[in-house]
Amino acid sequence: MKKNGKGRPHPSTMRAVSLAVAAALMLALTGCGPVDAGSSAADAFERDFADVDGVASIETGAHNDLPFMGSVDAHVTAETDLSDAEVDELAAAFSEYMRSHSANVGWNSSLTAGAVTVGVDEDEESGTKHLEVARDLMAVPHVQRMEVGLAFSDERVLVSVDSPEMLTQGYLAAASAVRRLGVTDGRSNAHAITGSPGFGIDDMSWDGDAPDIMPALTAYEMIRTRFTLSGAAVTPDELHVRTASDDDVSALQEFVSSLSTPADLAIDVQGGVTTMSEPTEAASVVTDALADLEVSTAIRTSNNYVNVTVPAAADAETVLDAIGDLPEFRSLSGFGLSTADTEFSVFDRPADFPGSLAIAQAAYSLPGIDAVDVRETDADEQEPTARFEFSNSDEATISAFASTMKPLLLERGWHTWINADGSVEWFTAADPLVLDEPIGVGRDAEGQRFADMLVRLWDAAPR
Repeated sequence: MKKNGKGRPHPSTMRAVSLAVAAALMLALTGCGPVDAGSSAADAFERDFADVDGVASIETGAHNDLPFMGSVDAHVTAETDLSDAEVDELAAAFSEYMRSHSANVGWNSSLTAGAVTVGVDEDEESGTKHLEVARDLMAVPHVQRMEVGLAFSDERVLVSVDSPEMLTQGYLAAASAVRRLGVTDGRSNAHAITGSPGFGIDDMSWDGDAPDIMPALTAYEMIRTRFTLSGAAVTPDELHVRTASDDDVSALQEFVSSLSTPADLAIDVQGGVTTMSEPTEAASVVTDALADLEVSTAIRTSNNYVNVTVPAAADAETVLDAIGDLPEFRSLSGFGLSTADTEFSVFDRPADFPGSLAIAQAAYSLPGIDAVDVRETDADEQEPTARFEFSNSDEATISAFASTMKPLLLERGWHTWINADGSVEWFTAADPLVLDEPIGVGRDAEGQRFADMLVRLWDAAPR
């Protein structure tokens, strides 16, 4: 505290203290409620609404935005045997609760009843309208579920249909529902998807202004009726289609070029498990070779880079045997291989890829390993990086790691990251080992114990 020359508090300091005290008294006297308004409101809602007739479950999230102010995300799932009238009563009770508990709290709320999820708010009529629209959508053939009027969703109306053949019908029903809602502010888009991932139509409408999606929709239908597709994404400006087989790509590209479509409609054609973007000749050759392998579940090719996804780490040998001797493989700028669960991942320049793969395979065979990521970018100034995750941090696990991995990581001075059951350390492989200092706060006692053990076991391991 500032003091004047006589040792008394400075007048400006006294004024600041007085103002702070006055503000605190005002908050107390005006009944602003708990300082963590969002958390308190969420807890109260769960407590108060748990025994309401027809409620099967409640989920909440809270945000304490400012002292004495907050917001609540609240979702209620209705019991499955409720009638429409009983669901309406539940929605009305939900709205009434929000109206009576909104002095310092904002609400983002939704209600699920069977296959229907709708946004509800303090305005009871809004929830009622959403339920009416949703029920009409459920009457449309092949519609499986829908979402209507969710406040922070990516769409105003979402419809899921049971097959790609019904996708356009589902979208048109969703678009009609949006028009019924009369949305003029914020997202006003209709979105239709299939029950399984891969197909979607979204008109990207905002503030009630829907771009013309019909040219893209017409092109999609013409393609769908002539080719077997495994995926499609339709928007007013872009149409992405994927054939079930790579063999159909050329024919589909030729068909697309014959269509009369607006110049500003971009149509992208992919095939099978392959996704390509401006590939070099070398990348195309490698991609074709990978596409012939049964173990290739996804191939992503961009410029002079190729990445392949395989079911298991053991499939890496099959991949390397198929492409390792190709001159086009050796001329790639980078090649990556990973499993679908991303627990095993390797990326490097082709010349160094076998060595990086050997490091990843050696680590993946260790006890307690959860995930391995070994990569070097094509940027000369960046160190190669190896990341290892273990399910425990005991001495046997770390000893096996140090004994097996030390000679492999020393060879190229790999920058190494370890997460052993929450004990995290960074270091550049060297002998003796020097760990990077933690950023921010230092290690706690348990962290220091692990760090000391890691250094001791690493230094004791043979080079």
